[in-house]
Amino acid sequence: MKRTSSPILLVALVALALSTTAAQAALKLPALFGDHMVLQAGKPIHVWGTADPGSRVNVALGIDGTTREGQAQAGPGGIWEVDLDPIEASAKSGELTITDSTGDKKVINDVLIGEVWVCSGQSNMAFRLVSCKTGAEEIPNANYPLMRYFRVSPEISYSPLDDVSGRWVTCTPDTAKNFSAAAYYFGRELLETLKRPVGLIGTYWGGTPAQAWTSLDALAADPALADYVTQREDSIKNMDKNMERYRKVFLTKWEKDKAAWEEQKRTDPKNAPARAPRKPTSPDRNPRVPSVLFNAMVHPLLNYPIRGVIWYQAEANSHNDADAQLYATLFPAMIEDWRSRWGQGEFPFLFVQLPGFGGLHGIVEMRKSQTETLSLPNTGMAVAIDLGEKKDIHPKRKLEVGDRLARIALRDVYGQAIVASGPQPESASRDGSTVNLTMQDETGKLLIKGDSLNGFELAGEDGVYYPAQAQLDGMTVVLSSDKVSQPQSIRYAWARYPDATLFNAEELPAAPFQFEIIQAKQ
Repeated sequence: MKRTSSPILLVALVALALSTTAAQAALKLPALFGDHMVLQAGKPIHVWGTADPGSRVNVALGIDGTTREGQAQAGPGGIWEVDLDPIEASAKSGELTITDSTGDKKVINDVLIGEVWVCSGQSNMAFRLVSCKTGAEEIPNANYPLMRYFRVSPEISYSPLDDVSGRWVTCTPDTAKNFSAAAYYFGRELLETLKRPVGLIGTYWGGTPAQAWTSLDALAADPALADYVTQREDSIKNMDKNMERYRKVFLTKWEKDKAAWEEQKRTDPKNAPARAPRKPTSPDRNPRVPSVLFNAMVHPLLNYPIRGVIWYQAEANSHNDADAQLYATLFPAMIEDWRSRWGQGEFPFLFVQLPGFGGLHGIVEMRKSQTETLSLPNTGMAVAIDLGEKKDIHPKRKLEVGDRLARIALRDVYGQAIVASGPQPESASRDGSTVNLTMQDETGKLLIKGDSLNGFELAGEDGVYYPAQAQLDGMTVVLSSDKVSQPQSIRYAWARYPDATLFNAEELPAAPFQFEIIQAKQ
């Protein structure tokens, strides 16, 4: 079946093509089409680009004895698109050849058909394998010729772009060290379990908020997100003034600081800081402006068939409760917008709930907003409450993050019989001042990590929570507090850096939760 292109993508391609001179209109492909690429198995293969207007373009893909061919004619603007019938996953690589009637030819070698996942977010998705806790042990063995990685170069744009910068690389010890650690462990688990090639497209930028990854149309469509549209408009309106201030104040100070650092390195190298002062970000390169990262780092990917998305972001939206609460609207809007524009239905969107961290005033509310996002179909949340570091927003335990994301994908996307989530509250009854909280879990067994079961609180009618004593009795958590005579509600791990101690037999943690006690024991 012919795949329908995104209208916005076509507009962007037309705009680009119409602005291109005849000399530049020779056969061109997006950066995603290159040696070592991975195409999504079981879905129509969409190939597109530009050529001389009117030129006939032929596309041929040969994989393990299977051949797919298609033709198209470049339109007046030079745009062409070809859809090839799906091919099932194969461990044998092939060749993609594109030729046009002017004699131009592109040959892409070592093409695999497998599972393609977009890996996006901010710095914890960007966190490299070489820096994570298990990196030194993992990297020497990271020889996976069937796993490929495409890193989208960081870029911003105030209007949608049609292409990115980047290239596919095969996973080797030399290349793997620079992979996103979470994406690497996610992909490795899929590869080893499914025995299919895996392609990971990394598009992320540290310190960036979700509104930067959301299209302007999606932000403008919801009145609750109107402030983000205003922020973007103000950024554009004040650009000249902000650039002038940047040059006169921030850049001047940086130049002085850098000169002082260089002088100290020359005269007193032992006491000089190891790194030069960081150059401040220019206002016209600010990646936190609403929609600029969607335009530059997501929009160009929209015509590339994928299986799904993994997402590790939210820290930049957690500085206060108001922003964190708004994320419950913003994040689903972003997900639905990506799905709509990709034109592949409600593809899987799996994300990481923020781990424990002593900073970020809105982090508790953020975890609640992330949990609420699970109301969207085909979403999954990897709980990481136990993986954080109190004073470091970049925890180094990324193996577990990738593993938990992969578990969800293997269960929900690929139909594997695997435990993918931790214990969840099922019911709670009150017997005097004691509460019996029944948990449900696929493993049928609850575990305590640490010396005792901690992290639980009880509240009465006044809504004030107090620490609770907790004991485990099979699948029931027995709770009490000498400060709450008639408990009305329970919460667990409801703190910036909680003592999360409740797990199941697969060592998967219970997510933070609030739970109402709806009945007294009869």
